[in-house]
Amino acid sequence: MVMEMQPVEIPEFPKLRGEEAIEALREFLRELEEQRGKELTDKQTAALTKFSLGLISSIEAENRASRIMNKLREQAREETHFITRLKKQLQNIPEHASFLRLK
Repeated sequence: MVMEMQPVEIPEFPKLRGEEAIEALREFLRELEEQRGKELTDKQTAALTKFSLGLISSIEAENRASRIMNKLREQAREETHFITRLKKQLQNIPEHASFLRLK
């Protein structure tokens, strides 16, 4: 007898990023610990825990890099703003002090 294949519907999962993803993984870790020795073996729990902790570490590193890049961009914007203001001020210097003007 040949069984007919039934389609399986895969649920849509929300895309979590940053702190939301970390919190979801921490909740998953709590659930893993609750299932240790019940639904999951110690070996399975250890493997899933290690994988989850690696994901958390990776997300935290990405968040740190993102914060650093945002800070550098902000500093660059501030420097550009300062230079623009400085040029405007130097353009207002009287004609007899033209050696100070920026071109």
